[in-house]
Amino acid sequence: MSDQKPVYAIVQMDVTDPERFLPEYAMPLIGQFMERGIQPLAATPEPDVIEGSYDRSNTVIIKLPDRAAFDDWYNSDDYAPLKAKRAELSDQARTVMLVLPEFGIPA
Repeated sequence: MSDQKPVYAIVQMDVTDPERFLPEYAMPLIGQFMERGIQPLAATPEPDVIEGSYDRSNTVIIKLPDRAAFDDWYNSDDYAPLKAKRAELSDQARTVMLVLPEFGIPA
């Protein structure tokens, strides 16, 4: 049995150029996700804040097969131009990206 487990990447950012963000970053990114078996699970500019405060303009959650799959995609030559595009179209000082392992209760 493999001890590799899915991971979830959570990204919160401030998009500074929303007119260009969807066509120049988000849509090409979806293509990469489809090619790599990455599942976008949720994305919204207006999450339902239950506690605390929310001060970003976009939050995205994606699911990947394991941490190696995340690292392979994030550091890939394919993603490099999109990573640069994301930096161009968002406030990098306010971008947060987290990678969390899937939680499992031991049997």
